[in-house]
Amino acid sequence: PLARKNIDTGLGLERMTSIIEDTDTDFETDGFQPIIQTVADLSHQEYGEDLRVTARMKTIADHVRACTFLMTENLLPSNEKQGYVLRRLLRRSQALGRMIGIEGAFMGKVADTVIDLMKGPFPELLAERERIKGDMAVEEQRFDHTLREGLVEFTRAVEAVRQGGSDTLPGKTAFFLHDTMGFPVELTADLLRDAGLKLDSEGFDALLNDQRHGGSESSGVEEASRERTGYIKLRGTVGTSHFVGYETLSAEAVVTGLLKGGESASSAQEGDHIGLVLSSTPFYGEKGGQVGDTGVITTQGARFEVMDTKTPVEGLIIHEGVLLEGAIAAGDTARAEVDPERRKAIARAHTATHLLQAALRSIDPTVQQKGSKVMPDEFHFDFSFRGSLGVDDRKAMEEKVLGFIMANVPVRTDVMPIEEARRTGALAFFGEKYGATVRVVSADGISKELCGGTHVTATGDIGFLHIRSIRSIGTDTKRIEASVGLGALREFWAYQVGVEQAAGILGCGPVPAEVARAVEDLTGVVKERDRRIEGLIAAATDRRVRDLIAQPATIKGQPVVVATFEGLTTEALRSAGDMAEQQLGNGVFIGMVSGGDGFTVVKVFGTAGTTFSARSIFKILANKYGGKGGGNDRMCQGRIAGLPTAEDLEALLG
Repeated sequence: PLARKNIDTGLGLERMTSIIEDTDTDFETDGFQPIIQTVADLSHQEYGEDLRVTARMKTIADHVRACTFLMTENLLPSNEKQGYVLRRLLRRSQALGRMIGIEGAFMGKVADTVIDLMKGPFPELLAERERIKGDMAVEEQRFDHTLREGLVEFTRAVEAVRQGGSDTLPGKTAFFLHDTMGFPVELTADLLRDAGLKLDSEGFDALLNDQRHGGSESSGVEEASRERTGYIKLRGTVGTSHFVGYETLSAEAVVTGLLKGGESASSAQEGDHIGLVLSSTPFYGEKGGQVGDTGVITTQGARFEVMDTKTPVEGLIIHEGVLLEGAIAAGDTARAEVDPERRKAIARAHTATHLLQAALRSIDPTVQQKGSKVMPDEFHFDFSFRGSLGVDDRKAMEEKVLGFIMANVPVRTDVMPIEEARRTGALAFFGEKYGATVRVVSADGISKELCGGTHVTATGDIGFLHIRSIRSIGTDTKRIEASVGLGALREFWAYQVGVEQAAGILGCGPVPAEVARAVEDLTGVVKERDRRIEGLIAAATDRRVRDLIAQPATIKGQPVVVATFEGLTTEALRSAGDMAEQQLGNGVFIGMVSGGDGFTVVKVFGTAGTTFSARSIFKILANKYGGKGGGNDRMCQGRIAGLPTAEDLEALLG
């Protein structure tokens, strides 16, 4: 007797399938091959020809399948917890896709295959298909920029390594690419191999391990990570940055610190990507859900483009960007100028989140904000909510917020002790840490919230709001994505252009009602046409199979039917094999769909099973003509590049 009775052998579904189908690995089974074949088709390469390419195909198939199921459960890519795992899987898949020659967004196409393969036991995949593909496309679009930016930094790092006479990229540089640029270390390692260089893996792993385990203090993992790149040390050296961006969008200041590659530096030259610290600044550093400002910082002989502004630790504002002209050093006098139009667009979106929360609380007073991301003229707003929100609810919220906007009430900011703010009923933002004194942003008679962000001076400045979507992102948690101001106007322009283009194609008036009617009519026509085509194909297939069955070849004393079919679906080809089995009772059926990807079905039925194995026949054909598939002794299916005649087959099986 064992002390612990339940022993997990690790023999899961895929390993069991691999044993039953007698494949080399799980990836050659029915559960993986269609997905891998989709990846192979997208890359225009053959699975199994190149070991590195094949390994990447396997990884992409595995990752995208996992992501498809995660996203069906309403998990979205993010930078924390489960969402971070999902983001890493998606981004690694995208990077590996680029390495094997796949261009543009592709994961939605792989997800299509996953859904089609798994929809039988998991019908919920079908209902979420378009949402999953849309979210994958958004993540791919976002990471595409990171890939490009990361490749620029990677190229600079490689040049620096070679100029220094080394053959190894420092772990610190790889960690900077990984942690700051979001560039996967797997991609860095692969590109280094292609460049004939090595990666200091031990140095990278040490920094990564520090990040994972060094943040046990109250400051958390993020602040511990920033401490490793010099932020905490820098603040101790240069002091805090005084933020003057509530009052002005331009200010004179002194350069008090620089960061290059996460380390303190005394100066920077033209072309350097750096972090700049000023004694005072009008630039808002990203926090509280609001993105950082962009703009320009100039000195007597330098021009620095601010591409992002962050607040990695309280009191320290880092201006990140590239030095376009000249040289800059600590102690230089500088003029900081925020991009005014972008700041106004962010302010419109931020104030709109306050109005939206007020509208939501008018529906359900228990609503609590769970998070937000405020961008120029658009925002995401996460909130607690039990139940569902439909089209009518969305319209009601839009109407409520538009009423607030048209009222054009003043938006006022007051600074007061936090206890006084609480007594006034001001709402607190999710996840914010407040000091003894706080800022309270009020839209008269509408909302009152503790908030350190930037806002418009009156609700009418927002102009307009349009809710793009409302979706569930977790248990009793929903996300609203919306646009305001010029962003909302651009969306309506895009909708109008789409309606006009559709109307032109359909030959109807450019109004939604007429387009909808025309689409409905066209859909009916297409369905009826497809029904007739399917009927004709089925009848033709039936006649073809019956003709073949009447005069089958005979191999080793067993009747064998070998045929190609044009325009047949995979399901219809399987049905043809079933018909052969019903008519013959004993024998072998080998069928292929011509003019496509070579989808092939091999069936062995009745007493023919004592002579032939469908799996063995498929392997012989695959070895002869090229292809991959899976199955068992009774039935195998997959893709084969060619099909032999009955005479050739007799020689192959003889």
